[in-house]
Amino acid sequence: MPGAVLRQAVQDATGITWEEWVTTLKQAVDSSWSHEHMKEHICEQFQVSDEWGEG
Repeated sequence: MPGAVLRQAVQDATGITWEEWVTTLKQAVDSSWSHEHMKEHICEQFQVSDEWGEG
């Protein structure tokens, strides 16, 4: 589980809480996708930088 600093950084960068982000990602990506495909999809769909799409 991420610490308080990471949780706050995620909320500051995305506008949603860590728990909401995890739930959203589970619905937005397919676990059979490659890591690169997931990252590209996350960056495109959620308008986040590569750094946040890398997670």
